Amino acid sequence: MPLSKNYLFEWGHSWGQKAPIRFVDIMRNANVPSEEHKEIVFVHSVLTDRENAGYDLSHAIVTEVNGVKVDSFNTLVNTIEKSKSKDIKISLQGGSIIILNKDKAQAANERLLHRYGIKDSSYLK
Repeated sequence: MPLSKNYLFEWGHSWGQKAPIRFVDIMRNANVPSEEHKEIVFVHSVLTDRENAGYDLSHAIVTEVNGVKVDSFNTLVNTIEKSKSKDIKISLQGGSIIILNKDKAQAANERLLHRYGIKDSSYLK
């Protein structure tokens, strides 16, 4: 998801003391939006499924997907959708990498939407 002040406000009026420090630092000191980053994209959390087993991540900043620098959420989504590769490689700040089979991940997405009662997934695009 894209990082926003609205997201940080989920920690209340004291978000500067309670939110993840790297996000506070980005909001206070980074020059975003810029030519390099239209927005900061991060993994909020991982909804558990057999296709993403072992990826216990939260608040990890996404840097690349399949070698394409992620400068916005739209770049992330469009790169994944247009990829001809069977695997999607998502690089995170700090060096961690998520590798998912594209077809299996799409099937998992349908299961997850149903499992968690998410009726409208249009916000994902």
